[in-house]
Amino acid sequence: MKIAAIGIEDKTSASRRIRYKTFLSNLPGGYVWHKWERGGGFDLLYIQKLLRSWTISAAAKAYARGIPVVFDVDDIREEWNDKPYDEMFRYVAAITTDTEDRAAELRKHTQRPVFVVPDTIDYNAVTADPLEIRPGIKSIVTFGRWQNVAAAEPYFNALLGRYDLRYICDRKIACIAPYAKFVEWNAKTFLEDLHKSDVAIIAHHPHWAVNMKSNNRLLVCMATGMPAIMSPSKAYDNTLRNADMNGLLCGLCEQFNIKSLRETMARLEPAQTREMMAWRFIEYAKKNYHPSLAGQQLAEVFRACMSMSEHQ
Repeated sequence: MKIAAIGIEDKTSASRRIRYKTFLSNLPGGYVWHKWERGGGFDLLYIQKLLRSWTISAAAKAYARGIPVVFDVDDIREEWNDKPYDEMFRYVAAITTDTEDRAAELRKHTQRPVFVVPDTIDYNAVTADPLEIRPGIKSIVTFGRWQNVAAAEPYFNALLGRYDLRYICDRKIACIAPYAKFVEWNAKTFLEDLHKSDVAIIAHHPHWAVNMKSNNRLLVCMATGMPAIMSPSKAYDNTLRNADMNGLLCGLCEQFNIKSLRETMARLEPAQTREMMAWRFIEYAKKNYHPSLAGQQLAEVFRACMSMSEHQ
């Protein structure tokens, strides 16, 4: 099957790395993909998130030719009419998204089939060397888009003076810049920079769709055996519970509380505890979120769309 693909334009985006490059690069045998070009030949058009007049036009032309269109969207606006979702959905055979909660929200707005293809392990972490588990915890790191890095401020304030604090981002964050080291984000060096710390803090900024968000930042940590403490979200909570950590989960994913945070850090201090967690994390992430699984799931959506097209 020949897939023509359009990805979002922001090459620094995790969404593009995961749901465009990694998904398509891990399609099973029998599938080939290329960047969409006007007039090119293909069996199916995959549009990853990009809502522009020209992508809607590309979808409309494919639809007119009887070519199935799959539109992938991993975030949605609270005000539905802020973006031309309905215009795009008019021409698609199916919609893919990252979580069940987001799928439920999308189904409120369309009769098109919505399939969940979960995010996969980012940054090629699935093949990376695991984190070195050092004798004691010396450094704490947070990372992500600037809003989520800023959301780690209360955690960092509670740990100030106890650990070396670092953040990996595309810009300096004023609220933590005076006491935390800024590491400029670079996709090529991200894992190396991440692994200079011992524990990660993963926070979400307040957002109407927090419980629709995926576990992609957690998966990066899990795939390389890095302990992570998270602000609560459904995806983080479910992932940790499904990993069956036998009591080690306490305090890792909950509303911010200084006492609980410090107690959790104390429980993580022994290297043996972190080694046990690393082994469980790596095993679970690679078994359940390997890029080959995502490629297979997306291929199943493509097959379903081709079958529907053939029977119309």
